[in-house]
Amino acid sequence: MSKFSCSMLTKLLSLLLCFLSIWVIKHLWAERTCSDRYFSDQKAVETYYQNTIWRLKNLAKESISTVALLHSQQLQIEAMSQDIKLIKSPNSQDILKRRKQDCYTCGGASPPTEYNSEYTPYLFASNMDMTPLRRVGLGKSGYKLVFGIPTVQRGEDYLLHTLSSLLDPAGIPERRGALFIVFVAEIMNFSYCQRIIDDIESRYDKELSNGVLEVICPNPSSYPPLGHLPQTLSDPEDRLNWRAKQVVDFSFLMSYAASKGEYYIQLEDDVIGARGYIQHIQGYIDSHSEEPWLFINFSLLGFIGKLFRTQDLTPFVHYILLFYYRQPVDWLLASYQKDIYCYYSQSEYECQSAIASSAPLFVPSLFQHIGTTSSLKGKVQELTDTGFTNFIASSNPPAYLSAVMKTHESNLLSKVYLKQGYFWAMDVQLFDYVVISLLEPQELLSIQVVTGGEAGRNDILVSGQVEYCTDEAEDFYFMCIFVNGKADCKFPELTLIASIRILVTKAQAQWLIISELKLNTL
Repeated sequence: MSKFSCSMLTKLLSLLLCFLSIWVIKHLWAERTCSDRYFSDQKAVETYYQNTIWRLKNLAKESISTVALLHSQQLQIEAMSQDIKLIKSPNSQDILKRRKQDCYTCGGASPPTEYNSEYTPYLFASNMDMTPLRRVGLGKSGYKLVFGIPTVQRGEDYLLHTLSSLLDPAGIPERRGALFIVFVAEIMNFSYCQRIIDDIESRYDKELSNGVLEVICPNPSSYPPLGHLPQTLSDPEDRLNWRAKQVVDFSFLMSYAASKGEYYIQLEDDVIGARGYIQHIQGYIDSHSEEPWLFINFSLLGFIGKLFRTQDLTPFVHYILLFYYRQPVDWLLASYQKDIYCYYSQSEYECQSAIASSAPLFVPSLFQHIGTTSSLKGKVQELTDTGFTNFIASSNPPAYLSAVMKTHESNLLSKVYLKQGYFWAMDVQLFDYVVISLLEPQELLSIQVVTGGEAGRNDILVSGQVEYCTDEAEDFYFMCIFVNGKADCKFPELTLIASIRILVTKAQAQWLIISELKLNTL
């Protein structure tokens, strides 16, 4: 860039910083009025005012947004200059066609209503913009499945391995109707954003061109204050800032994806997918699209593999942005569930039953966590999904599980179904139940259920029965009862079984352990 251009850029930056200072002072009272509109409790209002003061004290840091804008304009000028040089080349039409797919600040395009400032108080007060600073891909909408993959720079890069697992084996027929969005969640690291784009373009040029894959980078002005946050959960400042930014990262990605398709699935940049995962997801949602679930678990770990209807993303994004520094995103999801499905006069049992019904679990898990190097410096993350390891070897057929019982800690129904442990429930009441819904209805020979075990020999099902539902019926039919805590039932011949239910027919004082659950297929 010429000395004249650099001088003009410096003068422009100085002028903008001056106008920014005047603007902040002028609109301070307006910010207070806007914040009162969105925060209902006094603590949240006080926190918001504190963040406003911090922004004023760190006015120099607030110039980041201005620098980013100038940087993006510089990129535009350089790109236009390159286009002019390339117009005379033989393949100029192909180059210019591709350049249209690579969007710098997306011109003057209006951001979708799903991520406007209407539900983001800090954006409304500061008139910030949530349009991606950089986008590579077709920018189309109308997909059935949208996969969100946020990524940041860390000690070890897993992203290409993740994309290889998700894209390479999926096959063109399965990928049709699916969009994968890679979100490079680096606020000011433009060089890393460009590096990721270059890596993906060199390997997945075809997927970018046919609308299967998009890469976006955020506008720094889209983010709320991420420094000097009130301490929560006794976390040190670096961990607090890290998880607060992660919540905002997820909210930005979900906001962008909300207008892209019918269903949204949250992934991470260090996961792999099971063989045929798209087929399993599409098959499940096709057969359960009318049910009133909030989200579906396609993985047991954290926020991985959570599938939402895109129409439900807006209120959830609203919620987590209000409390972005208070809890990790998966904890906020659990809190959001409780706020929706539980109310003051409700018993704990009724609350837990409603929450369990709102988030069905598909087993075996379709996604596995492979990363060990966390994006938080010094943190080692070695969690893996035990439900994924038996995906191919599991003798029980793929199914979705739900239990209207109060589960003890992490002893989920999936553990006994996948032979990874046992299911343990507390406060067993009359008409509590467990349902196994097969992914594909099929003929079965028999089912064996054993309750109790070494962890609790007396924790058997005292009074219960096993029932089945066919592919053509909505009602359950009786099969057999539990005797001494065990049930061994045979299915009717030449019948396609869709679901199996274990029903409690009498309340009991002791807890319940299901230590074995086996479906015998033909």
